[in-house]
Amino acid sequence: MKENHIFFVKTAMLAKEKAETLAQTSGIRLGRLISVEESNFYHVPFDFAVSKAAGERLDIQILPEKVSISGSVSMRFEIA
Repeated sequence: MKENHIFFVKTAMLAKEKAETLAQTSGIRLGRLISVEESNFYHVPFDFAVSKAAGERLDIQILPEKVSISGSVSMRFEIA
């Protein structure tokens, strides 16, 4: 869960930088932040979910390089 938090903090920082670049290129300044929306999900490891449903622990491994996490952050700013 901590990895998701770090991911969204970095994503929000990149979104703000992108908004500032677009505003600067357009000759305007960003005002205050109006809203932030995010989409994400809670990742439950496959072996946990299957084990829970079957009532037993299964020996299933998912390697980290085979798991992807995605999400998005939308930020709205006033134009100053």
